[in-house]
Amino acid sequence: LLAFGHDDVVRSYLDWYAGYTFENGKVPCVVDHRGPDPVDEHDSTGQLLFAMARYARTTGDHSLLRTHAGAIDAAVGYLENLIAQRSTAEFEGTAYFGLVPESISHEGYSAKPMHSYWDCFFVLQGLRDASWMPGVVGGDTDEQVRRRRLAERFASSLHNSIRMAAEEQGVGYIPGCVELGDFDPTSTAVALAPLTIADALPQDLLWNTLDLYTEFFESRRLGRREWFDYTPYELRVIGAMHVAGRHDEAHAMTDWFLTQQTPTGWNQWPEVVYADPKYPGFVGDIPHTWCAAGLVNSFVTGLLHSTEDDIIIGAGIPDSWYEDSAGFEISGLQTEFGALHIEAFGREGRIAIAVELSGAQATTRDVLVAVPLGLETGRGMTVNGSNVEELPRVQRFGRNYVRVAVGVPED
Repeated sequence: LLAFGHDDVVRSYLDWYAGYTFENGKVPCVVDHRGPDPVDEHDSTGQLLFAMARYARTTGDHSLLRTHAGAIDAAVGYLENLIAQRSTAEFEGTAYFGLVPESISHEGYSAKPMHSYWDCFFVLQGLRDASWMPGVVGGDTDEQVRRRRLAERFASSLHNSIRMAAEEQGVGYIPGCVELGDFDPTSTAVALAPLTIADALPQDLLWNTLDLYTEFFESRRLGRREWFDYTPYELRVIGAMHVAGRHDEAHAMTDWFLTQQTPTGWNQWPEVVYADPKYPGFVGDIPHTWCAAGLVNSFVTGLLHSTEDDIIIGAGIPDSWYEDSAGFEISGLQTEFGALHIEAFGREGRIAIAVELSGAQATTRDVLVAVPLGLETGRGMTVNGSNVEELPRVQRFGRNYVRVAVGVPED
């Protein structure tokens, strides 16, 4: 919703939902006609903090953070209390140490609560975002430092836990939870997109997870693996592939999943898709907008995502788009770094590319603009209206980039 300019809807929703925060800071997993649901699902609290920060960064409207300062403080306190429950001597030396307690927020664990890494990913993102908030609303500097240290300790505990759990379960990937060693790439994927906490994960296990999913996906797509059903939550993996620089895999996944929309002509995915579309089984919500949002968010991630050092533009655009004589245009996409406009078309045997990031928020990061592999870069380029004869070129994950070394100043 933020990406496509529906700021008022997002603000209204966050104002409304934050009002259901429990006194102890717990954010309910569900609100229905009976009110807030008290069931323990530890992802919700981090999700609210993440959503508030994303709104504030994207719109520049920090009044949301001031309005809900009490709920934000309570949410951080609640997460801190959850972490303290697994930071005692009883859990020291185990894969549970420093995490949040077990819950059923991951639907696969509804029969028996587990120490879910899905929960932990949202907790870490929420704590990191909460540590950013005081600095933009003139809050307590000491509180900002305290939150940052809490996030750092949790990131360390999460990293150690994943490594230990994988070793104990004898697996070479990031498990879905401590107890089972289960392979669950649709949950792991959110750490890369839409969240940005992949740096806290063991990188070898993360890459192995993506490798194993790619192998699984390809064998299913090519008919080498029999399958009965799957859930299109897998659409989340596409965004993770873009962040990891595995754009060819991301495009192959996008193309295949778009053939899987059912019922025919509905332009959506149910919660469960069957190999036999006539199978009379449970399909869940229709239309399932969480699945659809997985594709939309993944697509947006391919257009712009960020690392700790860089803002990366256009990495997920296939070269075939540039080669199309009709060209293409992407206009008005709202990001936390400003409104993005990309336009490309052929001209006299050359490709003209225009990229604009307007109204950008202050950042010290450099901007990397992806260009087609065969394109000779550095000619006829302007940056911020000034001619540039040559710009640094970067090759990363098989793609060419032009590095625009301009952090956006405060003014």
